[in-house]
Amino acid sequence: MSKKSKKKRNLQIGVVADLHGKLDAARNFAKYFLKHPVDAIVLNGDLSEFGNENSVRDVLRCFSKIKCPIYVIPGSHESKAQYDKIKDVRKKNVVDCNKMSNRKQKLDGYDLVFLPGSDFLTGAAQFKLLNGRKEIKSYREIQKLYKRYEGRVLKFSFLEDLFRFVKNPEKTIIISHVPPLFNKLNAIDVARFGKVLRKFKIKNIKSEMLMDYVLMNGPIIEPGHVFTADITKEFRKHKYPVKLVVANRGNKNLATVIKMLKVTKMICGHFHESGRKGNDCKGKFVKPNKRVKELFYNPGPGFEGNGGIYAVHDGEASYKNIKIKRKKQ
Repeated sequence: MSKKSKKKRNLQIGVVADLHGKLDAARNFAKYFLKHPVDAIVLNGDLSEFGNENSVRDVLRCFSKIKCPIYVIPGSHESKAQYDKIKDVRKKNVVDCNKMSNRKQKLDGYDLVFLPGSDFLTGAAQFKLLNGRKEIKSYREIQKLYKRYEGRVLKFSFLEDLFRFVKNPEKTIIISHVPPLFNKLNAIDVARFGKVLRKFKIKNIKSEMLMDYVLMNGPIIEPGHVFTADITKEFRKHKYPVKLVVANRGNKNLATVIKMLKVTKMICGHFHESGRKGNDCKGKFVKPNKRVKELFYNPGPGFEGNGGIYAVHDGEASYKNIKIKRKKQ
């Protein structure tokens, strides 16, 4: 009489990105994962709030009762001062995956490979994603300017390191705040942003949002400036030459590297408007809870209560979206 083989269960990874320092959201995600345990949690960048040096530390402390591994990387918002406060969270299960020694983690037979930082930085962010170490030379002058005028120094991570860490692509899940470039307008890298059509000056300001922008950046707007969808709508409302563009804005070189390595599973974030969904290697939409061989997933912005679970079973992956309650702003 043959013994019944034990049924394999899914590997389940809780995913939260783009919390932007919202502690009520972080607490409610922690409560959710205490009630619905997972094998690990990924906090996938942009945990911090602008101007709050303790925000990364405070977000992590919200997860203090969680026992499973909690993997953390910086995204496009964190300053070094903010991110370094991870040292104040004295929990053995909190893993700083910005450290080179922690960039590859084994979990239930899979390799989780982490790519910290972002190709696009906002505010006082310092974790810059480059293609390779040869690019550092071209950033030397930029570094001098940052240090002279803002007192900050960029910290680099490199796409080329994926070749070092990915050895078994079928058993690898890449975790990056920034998604690769796709070519379909329902993919996880689509952004809505404003493009300046010609040079102009902001004048006769009757908008609080535009006034804030002028105070921070000055009144002269040059072609090449890019704006969020919100401020673009404000510019257009006041008849300024700014066009709302919807386009794929993922990282082209990251897409090339992933194709070369033949990795088919990835967890991302970054683009708020393209969250709560997954797609395959070609950018084709994948429905929630559907098992597929290829899955690139963006859980959506955590500060709005969006998160997810990335599940893997026998080489196939699926995702489940989570929505937690948030305080009304």
